[in-house]
Amino acid sequence: EVPYVAVVGFPGIDRNLSPAARARGAEALLQAADVVRLERKEPADVDAFRKAMIRRDAWLNTAADEAVLVWDEADDRLARLHLDLDRRLGPGLLVLHPPPSPR
Repeated sequence: EVPYVAVVGFPGIDRNLSPAARARGAEALLQAADVVRLERKEPADVDAFRKAMIRRDAWLNTAADEAVLVWDEADDRLARLHLDLDRRLGPGLLVLHPPPSPR
């Protein structure tokens, strides 16, 4: 019951996720106190997608006073964001480990 703001980097950010993950994301957006959409257009290619994610992470790092990062510490795509948030927020960053995926 803690209010939170959902940050969506761009439309279609969940395009490559599983249906279950997309449903969880949609539910999280519905429950959010507010939703921030950083960009209006979906990236046209892989390079544009990567750059949009970098911009999203930079925005998160400068805008957040506190953060909860759900991360298994194995997916290296979140390693840079974690490092940046940890440097800036210190104890204001909480890392939650998701349950293992069913095989």
